[in-house]
Amino acid sequence: MKTVSFIHSTLAGLLLFGLSAQLLAGTSEQSINLFETAGEKQVGADFKPAPDTIETNFGTLNFDLEAFPTEETTRKI
Repeated sequence: MKTVSFIHSTLAGLLLFGLSAQLLAGTSEQSINLFETAGEKQVGADFKPAPDTIETNFGTLNFDLEAFPTEETTRKI
């Protein structure tokens, strides 16, 4: 009987903690708008494609169409 009472008390405490954490997080002073703090907006002119070759510790990796690894590169990885 003591084990069941302990489990019920623990579950009730966790439930109470979870609800209080949600209430505290919902206050307007602590809310953060990620869209306002994200920084400058990136545009298409900022985009730089990956190079066709990348030098690594285990050799040169080659990519076709600036995206897809060649069969030789796939074997190295």
